[in-house]
Amino acid sequence: MTQQQSQKRAGPPATAANPSTGPVERNGINPVPDAERHGTPRSLFWPWAASGLSLLSIAYGVYLMGLGLSPWQTIVTGALGYVLSFLLVGLISVAGARTGAPTMAIGRASFGTQGNKLPTVFSYVSNVGWETVLVALSSLGGSAILARVAPGTFARADGETPTTAAQALCFVVTAVSVVVVGIFGQQ
Repeated sequence: MTQQQSQKRAGPPATAANPSTGPVERNGINPVPDAERHGTPRSLFWPWAASGLSLLSIAYGVYLMGLGLSPWQTIVTGALGYVLSFLLVGLISVAGARTGAPTMAIGRASFGTQGNKLPTVFSYVSNVGWETVLVALSSLGGSAILARVAPGTFARADGETPTTAAQALCFVVTAVSVVVVGIFGQQ
């Protein structure tokens, strides 16, 4: 395929002269051209760290202490587990950084298009499941904060339980934020 045919397929590049494509994220499973790659390890650290460090870490710590480990052993074991798991994810992601394509799309080269269906289903279910859990937790946490900050408006008669309106408001704000970041990208 010639470069001209490739540009016709991909559409016009997003430039100041072509604001219609503007800041909307245009890449999905296609390889991202070098000129459009802007994430650096430093800029991507916080989004990836935030997704990995969660309340589940506390549950893991409680579980490990329940097995008889001391607090220091639990902290060292947990930190070691996180470092090893991030190291594995980092090694797997090297192929994506080199090709500019998402890991699940690269999996087709290893497993074939038929063989990649099972990992893709697991990835999709995991992604949708975690997204649902995180939006729900964010909504519930936000509504609890609103109930404490403004109990007259956002708490029920007991003064502590958030109202349905507070939960709905926090759900809408969280869901809209997730959609907006998905459309416009992390930048």
